[in-house]
Amino acid sequence: MIVYGSPLSQPTRAVRILLASNNIDYEFRKVNLREVENKSEWFLKLNPNGLVPVIDDDGFILSEAAAIMAYVCESRNLHAIYPPDTRKRALVNQWLHWAHSNSRLGTRVVLSEKLLNRKARPGEMESFAGALHVLDDHLSARNYLVDELSIADLFVCVDLDQTHIANIYDFSEFPNVLGWLSRLAALNGYDELLDPLRHVSTRFARGAVKL
Repeated sequence: MIVYGSPLSQPTRAVRILLASNNIDYEFRKVNLREVENKSEWFLKLNPNGLVPVIDDDGFILSEAAAIMAYVCESRNLHAIYPPDTRKRALVNQWLHWAHSNSRLGTRVVLSEKLLNRKARPGEMESFAGALHVLDDHLSARNYLVDELSIADLFVCVDLDQTHIANIYDFSEFPNVLGWLSRLAALNGYDELLDPLRHVSTRFARGAVKL
């Protein structure tokens, strides 16, 4: 399997964590987003939307991280983290959909305001805090989003890592979220995939790099 993506892309990282934590061999091919390589002719042939990640699994091309993760689980029989039971899978899918308008959108707002000096619109930061309260309350009674580890955890956590590692959002009000992130960071291969994010975050703090 070939994974096309960026080390700093949350959805790319979610796919790679899934593969690494399940000891699935893959080749990573970096797509340079700063040089807009994702809009190049060769990449648009893989994904006309110009977004990462994309996989090539023996000629089968697939984009969209949630779809990729579901496909990997189905094709590699990873039923423990994407359960075949209809109701359990529905709960996993619920959090995959929740992420788009909550953790993903909120992270984008925080990154834009803190790193790009683009002031958030009224209510946007409050909406993100509200989503974190929902998540924190949910995790107060369980270790993972659907009781046991699933792809939903990986899909949501990469967004929050983006702001937590960069130290641009105060998570102290959400202890259950912090505990959950720590549990996920212990997964095989997870921590090393955060290294590019740590590196860029350190350079931002020093004013050595700009987006």
